[in-house]
Amino acid sequence: MSVLLQDLIYALRALTPRPGFTLVAVLTLALGIGANSTVFTFLNAVLIEPIPFKYDSRTVFIWSANSQLHADRNLVSVPDFVDWRTARSFDQLAAFGSDTMTLTGAGNPERIQVTYITSNFFPLLNHSAELGRTFNESEELEANSRSAILSYGFWQRRFGGDPTVIGRTVTLS
Repeated sequence: MSVLLQDLIYALRALTPRPGFTLVAVLTLALGIGANSTVFTFLNAVLIEPIPFKYDSRTVFIWSANSQLHADRNLVSVPDFVDWRTARSFDQLAAFGSDTMTLTGAGNPERIQVTYITSNFFPLLNHSAELGRTFNESEELEANSRSAILSYGFWQRRFGGDPTVIGRTVTLS
């Protein structure tokens, strides 16, 4: 313990007469430690931590292939998805797709990313809504379903986490 104290006193004596060098050294260490923490946090979340699904080792993504276009990851058409779902080759099969829309009627108009999902998407991933409910099968079959699920971040940012947003009308175009 006394050696550590002697080293600290020596470091203070050596760095005190040169404040410019000390500032550069401290900033360099701070940036290096911060960058290292950021990279590790990202890699840990993406590569090391398992995906938070009930059956993560049995969860797969399925793509459609088009050999004429030399494309091996095409979006799956609705008829193909329906065929795959009725074939019963999988325990469960859910689909999703995304688009960009404009949200109006609740403050300033805003371009937002929307994701279309089938009604069994959340049960397949073993997740439920924090408030309200998820979609049901009758809404999936309606061509113009009037239901939406807000992500937690969007709910907090756009609606201030107001729980009375359930049942409110928002306009997407």
